[in-house]
Amino acid sequence: MKILLVANKTLNREGNKRIDSPYWNFYIPLLELTHHVYFYDTVNPTEPNFNKIVETFCPDLIFSILCGEKTVAPYEPLEQIKNLTLKGNIKTFNWFCDDTWRFENFSKQICSYFTACSTPEEYCIKKYKDIGYNNILLGQWHVNQNYLTNSNIKQFEVGFCGELSTERINTLNFIKSEIAIFSGCCYETMFELYSLSKIGFNMTINDNDPQKKTQMKQRLFEIPCAGSLMVTQNVQNLDKYFIANKEIIVYETAEEAADKIKFYLNNKIERERIAKKGQERFIRDHTSKNRLAKLIEQINKL
Repeated sequence: MKILLVANKTLNREGNKRIDSPYWNFYIPLLELTHHVYFYDTVNPTEPNFNKIVETFCPDLIFSILCGEKTVAPYEPLEQIKNLTLKGNIKTFNWFCDDTWRFENFSKQICSYFTACSTPEEYCIKKYKDIGYNNILLGQWHVNQNYLTNSNIKQFEVGFCGELSTERINTLNFIKSEIAIFSGCCYETMFELYSLSKIGFNMTINDNDPQKKTQMKQRLFEIPCAGSLMVTQNVQNLDKYFIANKEIIVYETAEEAADKIKFYLNNKIERERIAKKGQERFIRDHTSKNRLAKLIEQINKL
């Protein structure tokens, strides 16, 4: 299949420009699935004229990951994709990322511009159908299996990768364990650092959300991919992807997180056993190739 991937290839965080997830977890796996893929970079496209790319490449599917933020991705061709959807000659699809807090002001406003869309939050599917948009799929996060690691050498007690908001800093300070913070590192390095950590720590609240709700994050799959024990804040439907206390460790409060981290740092055999089970579950169900193959099949049936 000829797929025109429309997404940001790079991301600027804390002054560091790095190759971002759409390249590693969408573009590369789609190529490995033997699709013919053209990457239209919404940050710095080789050819800015999107319609020209469509005419030249003649895609069967336009697979986009649009965020609607000009400061992040100034070349998002939303109106062009909308017009192509209306013509009906090419299937168009958008992967929404933050429906816990962006459904009302973003996803809801543009979903009709696409043949189909996906959401990582299962409970949001009903929200789309309630507004009359029925071609909504569950598009759960995933990670490129090429990053699969499992180092026997652990340099860090606890590793965390992410931006340091006030709320996150308060939680990390409360835990009091020795925490290595990998903020602003490149995507490839992040997996190496997690692999060198006995525990990979995750907080599921997005600080951009005024209501501070928990949401499905890609980090939930990155940490098990790296082979470290994931200790994560709970989020709705997480139990459909990992079994708590058998494949990952789940907490509800900062106090509980601190207690569980202390326990598993002091219990190496149990820590490594659960980490191994978590990585095995990732390999079985949550790799990018596995997830994308099923998603493309669903889109084709619409």
